[in-house]
Amino acid sequence: MPRAAAETIYTGDIVTIDDAQPSAEAVGVAGGRIVAVGKRADVLAAHRGPGTEIVDLDGRALLPGFIDPHSHYANSLTIANQANVFAPPAGPGTDVNAIIEVLKNFRDVRQIPEGELVVAYGYDDTLMPAGRRMHKEDLDADFPDNPVLVGHVSMHGAVLNSAAMRKFGISAATVTPPGGVIVRKEGSDEPDGLVMETAFLPIFAAMPKPTRQQEVQWSKAG
Repeated sequence: MPRAAAETIYTGDIVTIDDAQPSAEAVGVAGGRIVAVGKRADVLAAHRGPGTEIVDLDGRALLPGFIDPHSHYANSLTIANQANVFAPPAGPGTDVNAIIEVLKNFRDVRQIPEGELVVAYGYDDTLMPAGRRMHKEDLDADFPDNPVLVGHVSMHGAVLNSAAMRKFGISAATVTPPGGVIVRKEGSDEPDGLVMETAFLPIFAAMPKPTRQQEVQWSKAG
């Protein structure tokens, strides 16, 4: 009888994600835990019992499971080139004025030329002091010629300035699609700035796409 019988032993191509031992030939499991990793002969000799199930991977690979509750890999690439305007403690976006300062600094440090898109992420309208939310005019004052898109914390929309509205074709004549939100100025059809859900999807789809080399660089940065 082995000293610690495994309920199951997997044999084949084992990827460990361990720099000291990146691969193995067998893994033994008991009670929901890994009890052995190593050469096939060694694991079988030490951990094979009368009730042990042997699973031959038959050319397939076995690797650790990744528990992913709700991530957005594509977004992790793009935020490397965006300004962080999350509310504290995740970012400096305490209020609308603070967000504007972050955007101005982002533009100046990166020397973004007139006409080029400026993008931020993390705006949370529910955390703005006294309910003072962002409007397109807040962005127009310092960004008259740059389209600006301030991504909502939900990643389901953004606040656009007037230049971005023109770039993405949002106007008073734009019909709000089913399931979408285009916040309007009170008493008119004039867009106020915030565009959400299905109304935002065409804007998201029209965002600049990275080249293959940028995908690699942005993945590392993300």
